[in-house]
Amino acid sequence: MKFNCIIIRFSELVLKSNPVRERFQKILIRNIKNTFYKEKIENKIISKRFGLTLKTSDIKKSISILKRVFGTISLSPVVNMSLSDMNAFFEKYSDSIARKGTFAVRVVREGRHKFNSRDIERQIGSVIVEKTKKKVDLSNPDLTIYIDIRNDEVYVYFEKIKCCGGLPLGTGGRVICYIENKHDVVAAWFMMKRGCIPILCYKRPDKILDKWSCGVNLEKIKIKNEDDLKRVSKIHDIGVFVFGDSLKENKLKNIKNRTKKFRNVFFPVIGFGSDEIKQLYKQINIKND
Repeated sequence: MKFNCIIIRFSELVLKSNPVRERFQKILIRNIKNTFYKEKIENKIISKRFGLTLKTSDIKKSISILKRVFGTISLSPVVNMSLSDMNAFFEKYSDSIARKGTFAVRVVREGRHKFNSRDIERQIGSVIVEKTKKKVDLSNPDLTIYIDIRNDEVYVYFEKIKCCGGLPLGTGGRVICYIENKHDVVAAWFMMKRGCIPILCYKRPDKILDKWSCGVNLEKIKIKNEDDLKRVSKIHDIGVFVFGDSLKENKLKNIKNRTKKFRNVFFPVIGFGSDEIKQLYKQINIKND
């Protein structure tokens, strides 16, 4: 058995109005395609009501990239087939699918059919039991077999891999992020998660956020001190500044001074404690996939 495509599920896009959702979806697809082009991974993306399906020959590498694409909530490597081939598939691969422990079959269905979801769950469950002698456990199975039936197409998968969520990068405005320490990196990451494209102003270069900028080339500017941020603001015509100040780590006076100095200021991690920020930084600082 070999996975032949990936289901990509939307994050907050489903909450938007149809015009906004279509625009955001186009940006999401563009970000994915730009990243895959850069990584030289051939792909084909098809829009579906339930999300996107991505066809590619490099499933493993594609998953490692897609987990870092803002705007996606989860993904699944799937076996895509026609409805007429579903029974034959489970007849052939039941032994390799349900190798140990108990199992359950969960079916969702869209379209007009002569059967309902429960019919398919019982039908496929019976095939697996007959082939493997494994037991069904609907409460706490060792393996859940998911079957999505969309008209005449079937998607079979066994896991839902969590992604970073948020909004597609580029759906928000541009912001100036001051990067001096771990707190600032986490703050910039949260702004990216809201769809904003950051201009990273730093004293020392930092490549941590590059892996999270799928589809966008991050602009980085070396500065001497935070007073240079106003110069960057005028050059790029950006009036929003982002800092990693936290009430647990910095005096309230420092936050007030920056608010007066830069006017439009965001402090995304202001309510986080030191341990929380360290844990977030550890998650963001991806070494190898």
